[in-house]
Amino acid sequence: MMRCAAGNDSALPDRIRSSVVAWPRASKSVNSPTVLSTSVLFSSVLLDPWSILLLFFIVPLPAIVFAVLYVVYSIWMDKKGGDNINHSAHLWGALYGMVFALVIEPRLGPHFVEVLMHPSISF
Repeated sequence: MMRCAAGNDSALPDRIRSSVVAWPRASKSVNSPTVLSTSVLFSSVLLDPWSILLLFFIVPLPAIVFAVLYVVYSIWMDKKGGDNINHSAHLWGALYGMVFALVIEPRLGPHFVEVLMHPSISF
């Protein structure tokens, strides 16, 4: 269910934006597995924001730090453009993953805030 919705709906805002407004770039296709993995990654951040992710299998980063950097980078690259990647679809996929997890399990919201306020980083 998450794969169908995440892959198909994440490009919807970009498609609406490009059809309603004369957007300076052509609408890009969505790579569904990438959007799905972004959805899963961001929903896992709700479970354990201080878990360690290895960027390029080398650089250890807390999941919440990676998530913030990913969002900032995606917004920057979406505005900059020129690389033929639909960064807004990745952003919507990330948002969808978090909303989907919260709809399925509403207790994740308070859990996320509680864990976020008491960091415990371990390698």
